[in-house]
Amino acid sequence: MSSPAHLDILVRAEALANDGVFDEAAHLCDRVIAEAVDDAAALNLKGFCLASQGRPAEALPLFRLARLHLPNYPAIRYNLGKALEETGDTIAALAEYDETLRLDADHAGARGSRATLRAEAGDAAGAGVDFDELIRRDPANARAYLLRGGWHLASRRFAEALPDLRMALELDPELKPAIDALAADMHGS
Repeated sequence: MSSPAHLDILVRAEALANDGVFDEAAHLCDRVIAEAVDDAAALNLKGFCLASQGRPAEALPLFRLARLHLPNYPAIRYNLGKALEETGDTIAALAEYDETLRLDADHAGARGSRATLRAEAGDAAGAGVDFDELIRRDPANARAYLLRGGWHLASRRFAEALPDLRMALELDPELKPAIDALAADMHGS
């Protein structure tokens, strides 16, 4: 658990990370870690900063340490899953997404990531359940419709894809370039 002084530093670090100032945020995390090597929040945030800079392999040990000290925190499990996925360990990533969802069934990031990995692995039934559940839990999530619509397109289920892509566009008109790219990919294949 972070001390009050460390919490103040981590609040500043998180604000910096949210603004994309990852090096400075990681430096603040290092200050906390130097005094409290078991501070899961600092380890997780530093890992997030590294992963956000395209360095998921460097983030993995930090996420693993954070998980060791705070195993029931969904954000740590999800961040570890993303780093594992980005370094090619999809089996371990799926296990972390499963655990994230066990801890927080409403975690949209874990559900969407698990659905995508399941789809890529050829688990159409599992992917479909996850995509459907993602939309059921948050019917105003435009990206969820975009993901499911893209999955339907890739599976050549055009009749199912069209309503999802229309809904995604209705909910978020800024998704038009992404939808256009999906359509172009389908015409090119």
